[in-house]
Amino acid sequence: STRTTCDECRLMKNKPVIPQYAPYTLRDLDPERTYRWCSCGQSKTQPWCDNTHLKITDSEGKPLFAPVVFKPSQQSLHLICGCRYSKDPPFCDGTHSMMPFNPSYAPCVCDSTTKGDKAVLDW
Repeated sequence: STRTTCDECRLMKNKPVIPQYAPYTLRDLDPERTYRWCSCGQSKTQPWCDNTHLKITDSEGKPLFAPVVFKPSQQSLHLICGCRYSKDPPFCDGTHSMMPFNPSYAPCVCDSTTKGDKAVLDW
């Protein structure tokens, strides 16, 4: 199967659509329920996956994205990533406040020639 996230940094290897430059503030997620966070950014049910990623494929027809499956902790407020560039998906880590508008590269830069460019990683 196609790797959709990097083994080294855990970030997406393909450039997602950015549905919003802020977190989704969600209350009372059920800690017994499994959630599927949309990693492609194109779901109609943001921030949750609606399987739109299955239509975004490589030349062999393999999906370039996969949802992040998780069970939330038992707390009343969760900040779920809206920009798709968090280093702790599906949770917001504040990256949206530092990133450029519409970045030209994917969240993972481990395989790119810009890996050593700290400006790419740290904005």
